[in-house]
Amino acid sequence: MRQKYVRVTEVRDDKFVLFDFAIGDPELSVELILPLEAFREFCAMHQAVVMTPAQSEKLDQQRLHWQKGGGTKPHAI
Repeated sequence: MRQKYVRVTEVRDDKFVLFDFAIGDPELSVELILPLEAFREFCAMHQAVVMTPAQSEKLDQQRLHWQKGGGTKPHAI
């Protein structure tokens, strides 16, 4: 089974969670929004790893590297 990742991008005051969801490669994700309780259920159902701020920062750096025409692909998170 491939690892699943969740990257929280925003928690709104109205109790909605905006997040990226990825399967296998955290660089390839979809953006989703769910109410807080549904988000918790979603993560549990998919046994998703919630990315830490440090992992999220590393992912941002990798994306920036590629946007600027970087050479060799950086190591995965």
